[in-house]
Amino acid sequence: MDVIASSERLKFLEYTTRLKYQLAEWLIVEVKIKDASPQDMSNIDVAELMHTLFKDHDGVVMPCKSTEILMLISWGKDNNPQKLVHEMKAHLPAKACDVTVVPPTKEGMKKLVLMIAPPDPKDGPLYAARLARDGNLFLIADDDMYIRTLAKAGLKPFGDVIEVSDGSGVVESYKQNNPDMVLLDIHLPGLGGQEILNQLRAIDPKAYVIMLSADSSLENVKLTHQHGAKGFLAKPIHKAKLQEYIDACPTLT
Repeated sequence: MDVIASSERLKFLEYTTRLKYQLAEWLIVEVKIKDASPQDMSNIDVAELMHTLFKDHDGVVMPCKSTEILMLISWGKDNNPQKLVHEMKAHLPAKACDVTVVPPTKEGMKKLVLMIAPPDPKDGPLYAARLARDGNLFLIADDDMYIRTLAKAGLKPFGDVIEVSDGSGVVESYKQNNPDMVLLDIHLPGLGGQEILNQLRAIDPKAYVIMLSADSSLENVKLTHQHGAKGFLAKPIHKAKLQEYIDACPTLT
């Protein structure tokens, strides 16, 4: 891993030409540091941390503006960005920094945008508790056992999974368990998914909820986003799309 100055931006761009035949194994990472970040962390501090953590990987780190860093890193064939986030979180001030992964575009190399910032009090105690917790927790709410089984198989490698088959029990289960991520069927018996989503958002503004439905009409997708869901999955669940939402969940480690 090389470190270059911002004045060497052209060298950074030239570096990308080496990756033409290995794009699937590389990540481009943009790190942004919020002004109020803890311990007065500078872009130089974070660049040095990245260089130390990933010194055994091929790549390059470049501090840009006073609050930004760019990194190209060879991350291997599995190319799981969540592993990189986990490494970063483990060496940032405990409970003080929130690292969010923005889903990469499907064009070319995977790109991550990591935001380093102190937790915002407006995010609420449930979100803060998830950030501080060791281990990941998922909640699947669907009355179809096949869909729950399929979703559980995709989530189990990343943490513990709780299942709910009736809409009337979802909100209470959420309060008791505070899951990092919820897969929520729109058409649940007992209480509909949209109403459940509204209730979850009322008690936890940062609830990370992905809506499920066999009806992937544009209207359904729009409605879920308008009500504050983080995404939509058509049933049966596509593993690659589920992985995108897992990678983007800010509290998963």
